[in-house]
Amino acid sequence: MAKNEFLPFGVAANANVLSNSDYQALPARIAGFSSGVAKSEELNSAWRQASVIASVLAQFIADKTGQDVLDNGDLVTLGENLNSAILIAGTGRLLNTQSFRVSGIYTPTPGTKKIRITMTGGGGGGGGCQAASSAETYSGAGGGAGGTIITTFQLTGATNYSVIIGAGGPGGNGAANGSDGGATTFGALVATGGGGAGKSSVSNTAGGNGGVPLTGDIRIAGGYGNDGQSGTLFLTANGGASYFGGGGRSGAGAGTGGGGVNGSAPGSGGGGAYDPAYSGLSGRGGNGAAGIVIIEELS
Repeated sequence: MAKNEFLPFGVAANANVLSNSDYQALPARIAGFSSGVAKSEELNSAWRQASVIASVLAQFIADKTGQDVLDNGDLVTLGENLNSAILIAGTGRLLNTQSFRVSGIYTPTPGTKKIRITMTGGGGGGGGCQAASSAETYSGAGGGAGGTIITTFQLTGATNYSVIIGAGGPGGNGAANGSDGGATTFGALVATGGGGAGKSSVSNTAGGNGGVPLTGDIRIAGGYGNDGQSGTLFLTANGGASYFGGGGRSGAGAGTGGGGVNGSAPGSGGGGAYDPAYSGLSGRGGNGAAGIVIIEELS
């Protein structure tokens, strides 16, 4: 146990000190003692007031830092230890922010007691297209966005934590559905990925579902992808928006390497590919964006 050499003075129950009201009314408390004799009880009262608060503050430093608080006149060390004690005792102060766009290992910054984590699953891929007529799949749908979790919890004392970032789902090539986005995980927390663009028939393409988280304090479902076509009705098949922003737009470009635009905001869905010219060539849907983990470290 750390030692505290700043000891209180005159704290016994029968100490020779003035009552609080008498000390408050003492003229010397304002003007100080002039030449002559000062009564012991008056001096004892002044010394006790100064020593008690000094002792309490010194004990606070010792308890929080584990360092001895020595009565040696070293103001620099005493000041540094006081500052350290205040920082250690404070809770909820933002120490640092770490983010992960790819899977890795989270190592807490020294002094971190709690973390507030925001994590999003990967976005679903947009649907592709391939059609020689309006009776075929000439407009793929948009992929759904990954779900988001925001939660705060106390660290368990472990030195490392595994972070898995959900991959974005690839867009479909030709008259094919997009693939689902992957789940983002941190311990037991799971932010589900968005669904890939689908279709109920050759000429009806449905946007992917947004991911729906099942854990965490705050659970935010990802946005749905837009439908691509309903029969012969052409629709705008943008990818679903995630917590961090909108998905990729739909795009033309069958047979030219173009097609739906990839999602860019973390966890957003890819756009669908369309070919209103009915060229019969394959168009590729945009890929969903990978998820993300943002960790705010609190004291």
